Formats: sequence, structure tokens, C-alpha cells
Amino acid sequence: MKRLFLALAAFLAVMPVAHAADMALKSPALAAPATPMFSGFYVGGHGGWATGTIDPISVDADGFVYGGHAGFQVQKGWLVGGLEAAITNYSNVKASNFNIGCDCIVADLLAKVGVTVTSNTLLYITGGGFWHNASSFGVIPEFGWSVGGGLDWMPFNDHLVIGARYLYRDLGGTNLSPIQVTGHELTGRVSYKF
Repeated sequence: MKRLFLALAAFLAVMPVAHAADMALKSPALAAPATPMFSGFYVGGHGGWATGTIDPISVDADGFVYGGHAGFQVQKGWLVGGLEAAITNYSNVKASNFNIGCDCIVADLLAKVGVTVTSNTLLYITGGGFWHNASSFGVIPEFGWSVGGGLDWMPFNDHLVIGARYLYRDLGGTNLSPIQVTGHELTGRVSYKF
């Protein structure tokens, strides 16, 4: 009986080890987020096309726009947030049936929030305010708001950023004037991130 008890005790002691050897390995823990590629200060240039409508007189204008931008953003895991300032030349945005247009510089200050859909691709929304220096004689407001979104891509390294952005612009009206100016801007962008 003593031998049977010792044999049974030895079998039970070895059983969990043998059973553990047959178990499937657990999947590894999720890897920590990659190095925050999008964090840092950046500067660059942009160019594209803009359209605008002046109501209630229904004048449409469009043309090529170009300018420069600078910003700072921080990445925490897959979430990216930042702030950007830009200056865009609207002097080529003209109405085809009238000899009028913006003939102005537009300065933006925009907040930016996005997610990294891959380690080197950022999809974001943006919004904020802008100012223009067109000589409007107090008829058209000088300040407006913008909202839009874009895509930033780092195909080669964590310094060169290629992207595209869309903005909706609205100058609204004033208490003194029913004139409202709205527009759309689509630009390609190249930036260097430090």
C-alpha cells in the first residue's frame, strides 16, 4: 500500500508539468506603440486650388493658392494633437465673369487632432480662425473660421512629410452688411519635421 501511495503521489506531482507541456502558448502581449514619428516642430510649403462665393450677389471666384506653414504636434500612442500657423497667397483667386477677387493674404491659426492609421500615416481633422488683408472698406469681415481635414504621410523617414488638406472657409457677415463669403481650399503639402 505504501508503494501504491508513493507511486500515486509521484504521478500526481508529474501530471501538471506534463499537462502544461501540452498547452498552447499564450499570445504575446500587445507591443508598445512605435516611436512617436509625428511629434515635433515642422515647417513647409503648400499649394493648390481655392474657390469662393460672395453672397447675396452670387459671385464665384477660383484660382491657384500657395504659401507656407509651421507647427508643433505631440504624439501619444496613436493619438496626435498640435497647433499650426499658415500664410496663404490668394491673389490668383478671381471671378471669371468679373474683374474682382480676393487679391489678399490669408493667415490661419488652426488646431489639429488626428490618429495614426499606420505607423507613418496620420489622418486628422483641423479647425480654427483666419484673417485676411483684402481691402474691403469695412464691407467684408476680416476674420473668419475654418474647418477641414487632411492626411500626412512619411514614406521615407521621420523627417519628410507629404500630405494633402481640405479646408472650408467662412467669413460670415456683419451687422452692417449682409455679404457672406464662403470658400473651399484643397492643397498639397510638403513639410520637414525636426
